[in-house]
This record gives sequence, C-alpha cells and structure tokens, in this order.
Amino acid sequence: MTRYGEVPSVLEPVGDVRGRSVLDLACGTGFHSGELERRGASDVVGVDISAEMAAAAREIDRREPLGVRYEVGGVAGLPLLGTPFDLALEWVPLRVSDGGVRAFGEGFRADPPLEMPRCRA
Repeated sequence: MTRYGEVPSVLEPVGDVRGRSVLDLACGTGFHSGELERRGASDVVGVDISAEMAAAAREIDRREPLGVRYEVGGVAGLPLLGTPFDLALEWVPLRVSDGGVRAFGEGFRADPPLEMPRCRA
C-alpha cells in the first residue's frame, strides 16, 4: 500500500491505531478501512451512503479478508452500530458529504467524544 503516495500522508496524523476501534466515515470501497486494519486496528467499521460502494468494499474484503465490517448510512445520520469507537475518520471533505458540518455532531455524541484527527490537504 505504500506505493500509493496518499497513504503515508493521510494516515500520519492518525498515528498508531494498534488495538483501537476505528469508524471510517464515507469509506467508499474501503481502501483506507483496509489499511487501518492492516496497521493493527482492533475493529474497523466502514460506513458509506452508497449501497453500491459498501457492496464493492464487502466484495474486496471477501477476496482479501481483513475483517472490516461495512454498513450503509449517511455521515449525518449514522446507523446504530452497537459499539463505541476510539477514533472516527472521514477522508472526503465534509462539503461534499450528506450533511456537511452537521456530521461533526454525530462524532461527538459519543461518550467520551470521538477523536477526529486533522489530515493535511
């Protein structure tokens, strides 16, 4: 995966994910979700508003099993996932997501609030 220039620069601000549970918002086909699992996250759940993207992510995980769980849902109205997360990430700019700034509220309704690191553009 390091052949993709974005991986080190995007994941650097996230830091060490070993043993942490991670919620990957707007996960698309699961590229970053899989990389987080490879880097030792204990539990990764990817959520995307597109059922087609989530299905593609599940198919990729079926071919190369990493144990990532993929769900369909919007960032501003997350489905009940049944578990707290240590870290929430969104790689897509909020301005193009369904709900923009409202989405931040979903991450902070957790107790304690989710950590949302800043990634460089």
